Amino acid sequence: MKRNAIIISLLIALIASGTLFAGGVSEAVYPDPEKNITIVVPHAAGGSTDLIFRTLAEEMKKVSGVNFLVTNITGAGSATGTNEVINNEADGYMFLGAGTHTTAATMQGLTDGYKELDYIAALNWDPFIVAVRNDKPWTSLQELVADAKARPGKISLGNAGMGGATGVASVGLNLAFDK
Repeated sequence: MKRNAIIISLLIALIASGTLFAGGVSEAVYPDPEKNITIVVPHAAGGSTDLIFRTLAEEMKKVSGVNFLVTNITGAGSATGTNEVINNEADGYMFLGAGTHTTAATMQGLTDGYKELDYIAALNWDPFIVAVRNDKPWTSLQELVADAKARPGKISLGNAGMGGATGVASVGLNLAFDK
């Protein structure tokens, strides 16, 4: 029941944003069941962002009767797919299915995604965790930070990739070590 309510809410948000982008086509019916709605995922097929939007596309089709197609347009840290949506006609039939990795492309100046797009829904929450080997002495983040401050440069930190959300979080954690 809750899942259907979320899907219906997202459909309403997609339809509402599509009518805002439709410009001078006030006579048109949106969404036109004869037209596909494309969700551009700027990441490779099979990853978590792709799977989330493929699931959404299937459910949106069930609810609306309109075809939602996921297209993966990869490259330049998500900038290629993001720019594809930005540079396409704003007719409400193309949406960006972005993840937190899009921040890297924006920070590097590869896209103006945050200036050019309206964000209409958050679909997923992936909390970041700090994990340590079980043979290490730390049992809390406070203990880890205290030890890192006491022994500068002696503790290694890894993440999924600099420039992405986990990289930004890692920089924040490193800054905590310096205080």
